[in-house]
Amino acid sequence: MCWATAIGGQVMTLIFGVIYDSNADESEHCGDGPSCYLDAFYINTCACVLGLVVAAVFSARRKVPELASLKSAQIKAKQR
Repeated sequence: MCWATAIGGQVMTLIFGVIYDSNADESEHCGDGPSCYLDAFYINTCACVLGLVVAAVFSARRKVPELASLKSAQIKAKQR
């Protein structure tokens, strides 16, 4: 889990660099301001939203032991 942020940071840095280089002129300068990185911002935003969705799904699917035992007790009480 500790490596995920390090690898993700390096990948996003690489993406920012590639997008900046594609927008730069021959002197390796992009004078368009924030639009030089606009595609990288969209990619980064989508990656963050995807990460939040995956985390929410895994969190929702995780069984909490106390709730599982409580649900089991309720089912047994209904069967009596």
